[in-house]
Amino acid sequence: YPAARDDALAAWHWAVAEAAGFGGDPRRVLLGGDSAGAQLAMVTARRVLLAAGGADGQAAVRPAGVMLLYPATDHPSGGHASYVENATGYRLTAEAMHWFWRQYAPDGDPADPDLSPLRAGVLPDMPPVLVATAEYDPLRDEGITIARRLAAEGVSVTHLHAPDMHHNFPVHPGSVARFPQCDMAMAGMAGWLRSVAG
Repeated sequence: YPAARDDALAAWHWAVAEAAGFGGDPRRVLLGGDSAGAQLAMVTARRVLLAAGGADGQAAVRPAGVMLLYPATDHPSGGHASYVENATGYRLTAEAMHWFWRQYAPDGDPADPDLSPLRAGVLPDMPPVLVATAEYDPLRDEGITIARRLAAEGVSVTHLHAPDMHHNFPVHPGSVARFPQCDMAMAGMAGWLRSVAG
């Protein structure tokens, strides 16, 4: 830290600058990720919106949407019940999340909004957001909380919650062919992408 955060912002600027060269529209570029990637997507959205609202007019192009799949939006010390309820037995463990955080930002402040976007204020002009959560995921509650907080602030939020599923379920090879929740989640994500990006 902060290499991944800064790389994500650089990737955003590159995608917007190069979109037209690929036949795309920079106004239709979205941010998204799963798990830690979702944390980076939310942090990048916040940084882009802060810059767009600044006096220098930097980053005038805003994301068309933000997709957060089973997102890590808070430090493990956040007190979420799902860290206790789903601590073990469902692929991703609470202990693993603590380890990941120690590797990523060992000296980081859990209240830093660039580490814990759940603890940041909701910015004006936040684009539509999709949040996917899974019942048996240590990250479930922080995903649900960020979806509710954004919606309460007037952001257009689509929340796809998968009962009986674990972290990373829609793309996990052991789940995709066996559980209808995977197809339902993928269909919901695809529909949301079509509605937001056109």
